[in-house]
Amino acid sequence: MEVLATPEEVVERAAEPVQPPVLRLLRKRLTYLYSQADNTGKTSAVIKISAAGGEEELHTPGTGDQVLGMTVLSIGAERLSLLDASGKQVNIPFGEAKTVVVRAKQ
Repeated sequence: MEVLATPEEVVERAAEPVQPPVLRLLRKRLTYLYSQADNTGKTSAVIKISAAGGEEELHTPGTGDQVLGMTVLSIGAERLSLLDASGKQVNIPFGEAKTVVVRAKQ
Protein backbone atom coordinates (compact mmCIF):
# COMPACT_ATOMS: atom_id res chain seq x y z
CA MET A 1 0.00 0.00 0.00
CA GLU A 2 1.38 3.42 -0.98
CA VAL A 3 1.54 6.10 1.72
CA LEU A 4 0.55 9.53 0.46
CA ALA A 5 1.85 12.79 1.90
CA THR A 6 -0.40 14.64 4.30
CA PRO A 7 -1.56 18.13 3.28
CA GLU A 8 0.79 19.61 5.89
CA GLU A 9 3.81 17.81 4.35
CA VAL A 10 2.86 19.02 0.89
CA VAL A 11 2.61 22.64 2.10
CA GLU A 12 5.99 22.36 3.89
CA ARG A 13 7.68 21.09 0.73
CA ALA A 14 6.06 23.79 -1.40
CA ALA A 15 7.22 26.51 1.01
CA GLU A 16 10.89 25.49 0.76
CA PRO A 17 12.76 27.94 -1.47
CA VAL A 18 14.06 26.46 -4.69
CA GLN A 19 17.75 27.20 -5.13
CA PRO A 20 18.82 27.99 -8.69
CA PRO A 21 21.65 25.77 -9.95
CA VAL A 22 25.12 27.16 -9.35
CA LEU A 23 26.89 27.62 -12.66
CA ARG A 24 30.64 27.86 -12.98
CA LEU A 25 33.13 28.24 -15.79
CA LEU A 26 35.14 25.17 -16.78
CA ARG A 27 37.73 24.42 -19.45
CA LYS A 28 36.85 21.58 -21.82
CA ARG A 29 38.02 20.32 -25.22
CA LEU A 30 35.70 21.02 -28.14
CA THR A 31 36.15 19.05 -31.37
CA TYR A 32 34.50 20.20 -34.61
CA LEU A 33 33.50 16.85 -36.14
CA TYR A 34 31.47 17.97 -39.17
CA SER A 35 28.59 20.12 -40.38
CA GLN A 36 25.30 19.09 -41.91
CA ALA A 37 22.27 20.71 -43.49
CA ASP A 38 18.73 19.62 -42.67
CA ASN A 39 15.86 19.43 -45.17
CA THR A 40 15.07 23.14 -44.63
CA GLY A 41 18.63 24.14 -45.55
CA LYS A 42 19.66 25.15 -42.02
CA THR A 43 23.27 24.18 -41.31
CA SER A 44 24.26 22.76 -37.96
CA ALA A 45 27.61 21.67 -36.60
CA VAL A 46 28.29 18.37 -34.90
CA ILE A 47 30.62 19.01 -31.98
CA LYS A 48 32.06 16.85 -29.22
CA ILE A 49 32.78 18.39 -25.83
CA SER A 50 35.19 16.38 -23.67
CA ALA A 51 35.99 16.80 -19.99
CA ALA A 52 39.21 15.83 -18.25
CA GLY A 53 37.44 12.90 -16.55
CA GLY A 54 36.68 11.30 -19.91
CA GLU A 55 33.03 12.33 -20.16
CA GLU A 56 31.96 13.29 -23.69
CA GLU A 57 28.86 15.06 -25.00
CA LEU A 58 27.70 15.44 -28.60
CA HIS A 59 25.77 18.57 -29.63
CA THR A 60 24.35 19.78 -32.95
CA PRO A 61 23.95 23.57 -32.67
CA GLY A 62 23.09 25.88 -35.54
CA THR A 63 24.31 29.43 -36.09
CA GLY A 64 23.14 31.61 -33.19
CA ASP A 65 22.42 28.66 -30.92
CA GLN A 66 23.88 28.40 -27.42
CA VAL A 67 25.49 25.32 -25.88
CA LEU A 68 26.85 25.35 -22.31
CA GLY A 69 27.13 29.15 -22.36
CA MET A 70 28.86 29.27 -25.76
CA THR A 71 27.28 30.98 -28.79
CA VAL A 72 27.87 29.67 -32.32
CA LEU A 73 28.79 32.60 -34.59
CA SER A 74 29.29 30.77 -37.89
CA ILE A 75 29.57 27.29 -39.32
CA GLY A 76 31.68 26.64 -42.40
CA ALA A 77 33.24 23.72 -44.17
CA GLU A 78 36.69 24.89 -43.04
CA ARG A 79 36.01 26.07 -39.49
CA LEU A 80 33.55 26.69 -36.66
CA SER A 81 33.51 30.13 -35.03
CA LEU A 82 32.02 30.70 -31.59
CA LEU A 83 32.11 32.83 -28.47
CA ASP A 84 33.00 30.70 -25.48
CA ALA A 85 31.40 31.23 -22.06
CA SER A 86 34.09 33.78 -21.11
CA GLY A 87 33.24 35.91 -24.18
CA LYS A 88 36.40 34.99 -26.11
CA GLN A 89 36.04 34.29 -29.84
CA VAL A 90 37.40 30.87 -30.79
CA ASN A 91 37.89 29.49 -34.31
CA ILE A 92 38.13 25.71 -34.53
CA PRO A 93 39.28 24.19 -37.83
CA PHE A 94 37.30 21.25 -39.20
CA GLY A 95 38.40 17.99 -37.58
CA GLU A 96 40.45 19.67 -34.86
CA ALA A 97 39.98 20.31 -31.15
CA LYS A 98 40.63 23.36 -28.97
CA THR A 99 40.22 24.15 -25.30
CA VAL A 100 37.21 26.39 -24.64
CA VAL A 101 35.50 27.80 -21.56
CA VAL A 102 31.99 26.44 -20.93
CA ARG A 103 29.34 27.14 -18.30
CA ALA A 104 28.28 24.05 -16.36
CA LYS A 105 26.25 23.17 -13.27
CA GLN A 106 28.27 22.60 -10.16
